[in-house]
Amino acid sequence: MTRIKSLRRCSLLASLALLTGCVTPPEVKQALVSLDQGYADNASLMKQYQKLTQGYDDRTRYWTLYVKNRNELDMALLWATTDAQRPGITPEDYADETRTLLGPNVMKLVNQVRLAGLPARTGTNATDLVFEQGSCDINKLIQGLPALVNEIARHTAAEYDATVAHSSTPFDDYNAKVAALRRMNDAVKRYLNIDVTVKPADVKDIADSVKTLAGK
Repeated sequence: MTRIKSLRRCSLLASLALLTGCVTPPEVKQALVSLDQGYADNASLMKQYQKLTQGYDDRTRYWTLYVKNRNELDMALLWATTDAQRPGITPEDYADETRTLLGPNVMKLVNQVRLAGLPARTGTNATDLVFEQGSCDINKLIQGLPALVNEIARHTAAEYDATVAHSSTPFDDYNAKVAALRRMNDAVKRYLNIDVTVKPADVKDIADSVKTLAGK
C-alpha cells in the first residue's frame, strides 16, 4: 500500500512538472480547425440534399394531387349529370366503386346536386342506396360546384398525406448529431487554447502541499 501511494505521489509530481510551459502544438490546433470545417461542410451538404429532396417531394405531391383532383371531379360530375354506366362492370359494382373512390363527404355533395330525372342507384346490396334520385336543375348544380371542388381537394390531400411518407426526421437527426460533434470539438479547442504556464515556484508550493496531504 505504501508503494502504491508513493507511485501515485510521483506520478502527480511528474504531471505538475510538465505543466511548466505546456503549450498546445500548432499542428493539433490546425487538426481541430480542419475537423470543424469538415463538420460544417457535411452539414451544408446535407441541407442542400434536404432542399433538393423537399423540392422533388413537393413537385410529386402537386402533380399527383392535380391528376387525382381531375379524376375525382370528372367522376363526381359524371354521376351528377348522367346515369353513369361503364362497360364490363355491373351498374351496382360501378356505384360501389365510385363511392369508395370519392368518399362519403364528396358523395353527399354529389347527391345534393344530381340533376332532375336521374334515377336512384343502389350498390351490390340492393337495400343500400348509393346515389339518390336527382332533383336539381343546372343552376343549383353550378352553385354547388365550388363546394364540390373544395371537398374533392381536401379529400385527395388527406388521402395522399396519409399514404405517402414525407418526414424530415432523418435530416433533423443528422443535423442534431453534427451539431453535437461541433460543440464537442469547440469545447476541446477552447480547452487547448488555454496555454497553461505555471511558474516553477508555484509547482514547488503545490508539490509541498501534495507531500503534506500524503503525510510526508
